[in-house]
Amino acid sequence: MKIVLLGAYLLMSATMVSAQTPPLEYGGTSPVPLDCEPQCAFRSYIDAADPEVLVPTVVEQSLPLVEDTFSVVAVFDTILEQFVPSRFTTTEQQYPVQFEVFAVDGSTIPLLYDGSLENAYNFPLAPGSEGGRVTLRLRSAETAAVSALVLSLAENVTSPRTIAINALTTAGEEVVLAPSIFPDRGAIRFPETTAQEFIVTFTYTQPLRVTELGLHEKDPTSEARSSVRFLWQPGSQYRIYLAPDRSVSVPVGESPNLAGDRNVRVLNADNYEPNTLYIPADTDRDGVPDSTDNCVAEMNSDQVDIDWNGQGDACDDFDRDGQLNTTDNCPNDTNRDQRDEDGDGVGDVCDAVESRFTEQNAWIPWVGMGFAGLVLVGLFALTLRRPVLAVDESE
Repeated sequence: MKIVLLGAYLLMSATMVSAQTPPLEYGGTSPVPLDCEPQCAFRSYIDAADPEVLVPTVVEQSLPLVEDTFSVVAVFDTILEQFVPSRFTTTEQQYPVQFEVFAVDGSTIPLLYDGSLENAYNFPLAPGSEGGRVTLRLRSAETAAVSALVLSLAENVTSPRTIAINALTTAGEEVVLAPSIFPDRGAIRFPETTAQEFIVTFTYTQPLRVTELGLHEKDPTSEARSSVRFLWQPGSQYRIYLAPDRSVSVPVGESPNLAGDRNVRVLNADNYEPNTLYIPADTDRDGVPDSTDNCVAEMNSDQVDIDWNGQGDACDDFDRDGQLNTTDNCPNDTNRDQRDEDGDGVGDVCDAVESRFTEQNAWIPWVGMGFAGLVLVGLFALTLRRPVLAVDESE
C-alpha cells in the first residue's frame, strides 16, 4: 500500500513540475534548443580559404568590420568539430591621399612613391659643377590638406642644401615654404595647405639618392580593420563565427603563441554568410528576442506595457518601493516590508478583505470568549455544590 501511495505521489509531483515549467517556444513556433551554444549566438560566419599548409602554421584571416558589442570571434575546426584558440584584433587603418611624383618633363617617377625604401632614384651632379637643382611636382586625384613633406634618402647620402615648396590652389600658385636651409632631420613642416598639386624644389651639393617623397595629410581617411589569428592544422578546415548578439563562452584548449608576426600566413577576407544556426538572444526565455523584448530579464511573453513607457509591466515598479511588479504583493501601494498578515499573497497595505475566518466574522471571537466564561462559571458552581466529607477523629 505504501509503495502504491509513493508512486502516486511521485507521479503527481512530476505532473505538477511539468505543468509549472511548460516547454518554451521561440517566437511561438519552434522550441529553443538548449545545446546550440555557442554556435547559435553568432549572426554570421566565414569559411576560411585553405592555405594548403604542410605543417601547423599560424594564419591571419582578415575580416569584414565586425560590429558586435562583445568583440568575440570563434574559430571552429569543421573536421574535428571543435573550437580552437584564436586571437582577435581590431586596428585603425589609414588611407592617406596618394600623391604621384612627376619630373619637369611630365614623366612620372614611381620609385619615389612605391612605398619601398629598398629602391632609390638618383639625381646626379654634373661633372665640374658646384651643385645641382631639381624641381618635382607632387599631384593627387583629389584635394588634400597637408602640412609637412617627408623625404627619405638612401644610406650615406648627404641631405639637400635647400628646399622650397609652392602649391597650386584655386587662387593660383602660392608660396608655401620659401627657399630654406634643409633641416638635418625630421619632416619639413609648413602651414597647412589644401591643394591637389605641390611644386618642390631642391638644391644639392652632393649626388642625391631619394627612396621616398611624400606629403603628410592632416586627417587621412581611416577605417577599422579586423582580423583573427589561429593555428591551422594540415588537412583541417575552419569556419570563423562572427558578430554574436550576447556574451558567449567558447570552449578551447591551450593556446599557442599567436602574437608574434613571424611566419604568419595572411588570408584575404571572403564574403561572410548568414549563420543558419543563429537564434537571437532571449535572456528570460519568454519567446521574445532581447532586441524587441521590453523586459529582457523578466518573462513576459504578453509584452504588456500599460503606461507606454517602453518598459514592460513585468519589470516595472509602479509604486517605487524597490519591488518589481512581478514580485510586489502590492504593486500600486508602497510597502517595502511586503507584510502579509494572513498569507494570502496580497500585502496588508492593499488587502481590503482579509481572508482569515475570524477577520471575516468579527462576532466569532466574542462568542468564543462568552462560551469560555460560561464554562468557568459552571466549573465554579460545581465546586461549591460538592459535599464536604466528615473526618472521623477516632481513627
